Amino acid sequence: RALLELVAHGEPLGHAELVELADPAVAEALERRGLLVSQLDGRRLRILFAHPLERDVVRARTPAVRARTIATSLADTVERTGAARQGDALRIATWRLLAGVGDPRALLDGAAMARRGHDLAMAEKLARAAAEAGGGFEAELLAAHVAGLQGRRREAGDELARLGGRARGDAEAARVAMARFDTSVVWAGGDDAGVLQAALDDVEDPTWGQRLLARRLAVVLTTEGPAATVAAARPLLSCAEGDALAFACLVAAYALARTGGLDESMALSERGAAVREEIQDDSVLAWAPWWHSVTECSALVAAGRFEEATKVAGDSHHQALVDRSDEAQAMFAGLDAAAAADRGHVRRAAQRAREAAAVQQKLDRPVLVRHDMAVGAQAHALAGEADAAVDLLDQLDALGLPPVLADEVDVLQARGWTAAAGGDLPAAHDHLEQAADEACRIGDAVGEAAALHALARLGRPRQVHERLASVAARIDGELAPARAAHAEALAVGDARTLGHLADTFDEMGAHLLAAEAAADAAVALRREGELREAAAAERRAGELVGRAEDPVTPALQAVETRAVLTLAERDTAVLAASGRSNKEIAEQLHLSTRTVENRLQRVYDKLGVSGRAQLADVFVPEG
Repeated sequence: RALLELVAHGEPLGHAELVELADPAVAEALERRGLLVSQLDGRRLRILFAHPLERDVVRARTPAVRARTIATSLADTVERTGAARQGDALRIATWRLLAGVGDPRALLDGAAMARRGHDLAMAEKLARAAAEAGGGFEAELLAAHVAGLQGRRREAGDELARLGGRARGDAEAARVAMARFDTSVVWAGGDDAGVLQAALDDVEDPTWGQRLLARRLAVVLTTEGPAATVAAARPLLSCAEGDALAFACLVAAYALARTGGLDESMALSERGAAVREEIQDDSVLAWAPWWHSVTECSALVAAGRFEEATKVAGDSHHQALVDRSDEAQAMFAGLDAAAAADRGHVRRAAQRAREAAAVQQKLDRPVLVRHDMAVGAQAHALAGEADAAVDLLDQLDALGLPPVLADEVDVLQARGWTAAAGGDLPAAHDHLEQAADEACRIGDAVGEAAALHALARLGRPRQVHERLASVAARIDGELAPARAAHAEALAVGDARTLGHLADTFDEMGAHLLAAEAAADAAVALRREGELREAAAAERRAGELVGRAEDPVTPALQAVETRAVLTLAERDTAVLAASGRSNKEIAEQLHLSTRTVENRLQRVYDKLGVSGRAQLADVFVPEG
């Protein structure tokens, strides 16, 4: 029983502890009886319970005095034998905490290791114990920092503000300022860089000054957009080191990806990850290495390298599960969902976005909640689920956040696709035009290309194809040129090119875009009277729609109808099919009621329907 109690509190028990504190022959006998198991971890022997429930029962039945004695013996033994296994600092700190021994250095070392191992609750518990034992500034900073990471931003912000008032020297002042900025500004979508500027005004050490300047890039991205961020990051990328360089690489990689510099963005992600892995000092306040995989995935998606992006995100999400990192799981789930805008898999994307938003809400990170809600709304809209998309956008608006220029263009596109799902193509065009213009203003070439392509897909190719070609020329990768070619082929009704583009998009893994291109080819072929080839293109579109989880977009609906109606007739008919009266349609399209009536009559004649009631069967998807 004594050995079982020892293993229950020291699991996994090493050979050194076993020999020092117990009889190995007893451990062998217990293993033969199926209570314990021994494993080799490399060359190290580990003793564990055969079943965790049995371990928990033994722990629960161990008297408190005995548990303290065991904890003290384990900590003393590991420190004395110098086993130096990975994780020993955390094990020793946990035992010291259980033993009630106030060794602030050991507790703080364990807290730092728990933080790096994503056990945030234990990290905070050990850090606060270290602070009570006299651990001072380091312990209080880590405790507040970890509280913020767990979603208690306001509490953490208050603690950090008080700690800032007691900071001494450049290092302490800068570290508190960075922790306050990460906790109270970055995730809240605020543009208040005052906490950083105050530290910059006081800090004389250039190394700490660079770290503060690197953090401020996040404000530039949020308030000025990608182009301004790239310009601000260049000086730091050329001279900074350590944490300053890693953070500058992180923000600049995302900004570069949005400006179209996808190759340089991926190189910066790799560079930043390498720098981050080398950082040892003060790493508990650094952003985790996996953040560089986030920027890498964003660039891969923008380049049309969807399969590679899926692998990076999938591998990273799996590692996040192993590490039990909620924030990493949420980020990579959200990235997986964001690819649905071009790739399809719309129902999976809606689910993943919902999961990601729920975690970000728990962590009290409204900026990321907003992002995931926009991604989810677009996924629902592309699935034809307009009500669900509208509900998510209402929740997004209720957050009350200011515009966040890092992804404002994506939010506007989600609004456009939601309007299209509800049958309001004129409103969809307005939102997408606003998105394209805003993207142009802030240098978001990737966002501008996606918005212009969406306009082409929703019936405005002639108005946007030349502008899209100009924007696409500034973006690395295969996706942007394919977008431009799609818009041009739609503008001139080039059925053969549309068919080839369906194959191009399919090879990328952009199954939704491939399905639309195939459907567009079918429309163009019908207009040319090539009915056999049109039927083949329709079958191809149907196959691709299935692979994309049955999205419902205007380009995939009613191919025959699209072939016979003008764009103006189609816009009017879709509004009528969605339930709007002639007067409402006239007001929305800035027409007279008589013009609307005449236009609808032409629609009825061309489609062979008797009136408005039958339009819904033509334009509104089943279900």
